Amino acid sequence: MPPCGEEQSSVAASVAWVLVDWARRTPGFDVGGNEAGVILDGEVRGLDGGVWKSSGKKRSNRFRRTAPLLAVEVQGEEETVDSLRAKAAWYLEHGTGTVWLVLPSINVVLVVTESGEKRLRERERLPEPAGLRGLHPLVADVFWRAA
Repeated sequence: MPPCGEEQSSVAASVAWVLVDWARRTPGFDVGGNEAGVILDGEVRGLDGGVWKSSGKKRSNRFRRTAPLLAVEVQGEEETVDSLRAKAAWYLEHGTGTVWLVLPSINVVLVVTESGEKRLRERERLPEPAGLRGLHPLVADVFWRAA
């Protein structure tokens, strides 16, 4: 994928802020962003955001080889909602429990799990992903903008 544009990069930074803020208060988890690399079943992907259970080991520059508990994809200029849904399906097939598909053009987050998809707007709170107690930000926080 080419580098991301202004809106996608700003929203991806807001997502990272939400995840890091939560992880700082919740020991035992690692957060990745900036096209965090994972290799699952020989396929390489890059996430806009993700949360993993901490291994307790020193971090390396290698791609992670375990599925995130939460994967986040922010829609870019050239991406369709259907292509994001295909990414979500891939993450779920490889062991991810929850995927947030963040749609900046309409300020909506689609929460995708094995049991289906839920559409949430700015004034709503994202449901807590399995195993990630306390991670239930307002959708508006994902789309934070300076005044």
